[in-house]
Amino acid sequence: MTSSFPVSPERTENVLAGLVGAFLFSLAGAAVWVVLDRIGIMAGLSGLVGVVCALQGYRIFGGKLSKKGVVLSFIIALLVLVLAWYGCLAYDVLTAAREWYRNGEIDSVPSYWDCLRTAPIFFEDPVILRSYLGSLALGLLFAVLGGFGSARTAFRTASAPAAAPDAAVPPVPTRTPSENTDGGAVYTEEKPGLWEKTGNDGGSSGGGEAV
Repeated sequence: MTSSFPVSPERTENVLAGLVGAFLFSLAGAAVWVVLDRIGIMAGLSGLVGVVCALQGYRIFGGKLSKKGVVLSFIIALLVLVLAWYGCLAYDVLTAAREWYRNGEIDSVPSYWDCLRTAPIFFEDPVILRSYLGSLALGLLFAVLGGFGSARTAFRTASAPAAAPDAAVPPVPTRTPSENTDGGAVYTEEKPGLWEKTGNDGGSSGGGEAV
């Protein structure tokens, strides 16, 4: 009698679904960036959150995390952080426009979407350019340094060879009855290493004889 255990098939990788998951989960890092930016704290911590969440999102949505998935998740996390930085820049422009309106310097307050479109104009001022680009550079640097450990661990896990599915459960040896040429005896295996010899007439002539 053969004893076996069912082996679950290895999950296949869905790159497109993994990218969607990485993007959705990396929004957590963007939210942390916005909150820290609003309270005036260096937003580098959001990089670590974004990378870790992006890797987890890719794994959940994509089915498995491969080397390619690690790289794509890392890139998506950084791009989402850049979008969060630009969104904060546009909000700062909106805040300044409201102040200008109260002081009578402009006739109306632009919408947030208008600020998103016109925000790069303020980079013509070298002081503003250095301030915001410096903040972005530091934030991305901390994101890379903070998320490097998590990405490296995930990359090593993805690079590790898969274990053989039957390694932990060795198959039970079996042997079908066969005729012996000297006397027509039949040998059958009851359990590994023990054999029982029976004669042609069905009587036992040596139960438990070891082979």
